[in-house]
Amino acid sequence: MAGTSASREDSQSPAVRQRVGSASGGKSVQAASDSDLSHEQKWARELKVFLYVPNIIGYVRIALLLAAAFAWREAYTSLFFVSYVTSQCLDAVDGAAARRLGQVSIVGACLDQVVDRLSTCLLYVLNASVYPDFAFAFFIALFLDMGGHWVHFFAAAVVGAKSHKTMDPEVNAILSVYYRSRPVMFSAIVGFEGFFMCLLLLASPVVQASAASLSSALLVIVYVTSPLMIFKTLTNLLQGLYGARRLVACDIFGAPSS
Repeated sequence: MAGTSASREDSQSPAVRQRVGSASGGKSVQAASDSDLSHEQKWARELKVFLYVPNIIGYVRIALLLAAAFAWREAYTSLFFVSYVTSQCLDAVDGAAARRLGQVSIVGACLDQVVDRLSTCLLYVLNASVYPDFAFAFFIALFLDMGGHWVHFFAAAVVGAKSHKTMDPEVNAILSVYYRSRPVMFSAIVGFEGFFMCLLLLASPVVQASAASLSSALLVIVYVTSPLMIFKTLTNLLQGLYGARRLVACDIFGAPSS
């Protein structure tokens, strides 16, 4: 059994162990240098990271989501739509800004993931409020989304992956295509968001009071994007299962850092 465990670790994660070792060494140096700093100097270092441009973009996205929620409550449908869509568009900006400015950070990656989940959860909650007969279905979607992403993100951190988008060679075909093909991922995300957004807008009094052609157009988008919504929901489930299997492998064979 010990031989099997060693064989599994040797074949599975030499690169991962190297990254973990490097990270551990870096943490030791960091700890040593931090011990020589005053409280004010440590806080200044931390504040600098919190104020990275991509992280500020993340804070702006949160503010826009709050504005969108308020706008929907007050029946300002146009303001809701603009605030939400702007927040989502900024999602494509923060990563590019981080790489361009050399401001990639762990807290930034976490913030990006959290804001993405909060964005979609807002759509789930609002849809459940206007379609109470289908509230349980929206809860299941939220359950799979939040649970799947959290388990997957946590597992990626435990095994020392550089990103939650880094897949093992044996990952199932659907997740492999989703995470390794930018066009597939982009289409799935846009279709998923578009489905729930248009479904929500159909329940807006402002839309219902507008020309019938607007409601018809939104309904067409709902039907067209429904396959992408189903596909994206499936990936939410699969990545949760994939993350759970990675964690179980760590329990059986030991985490890469052990």
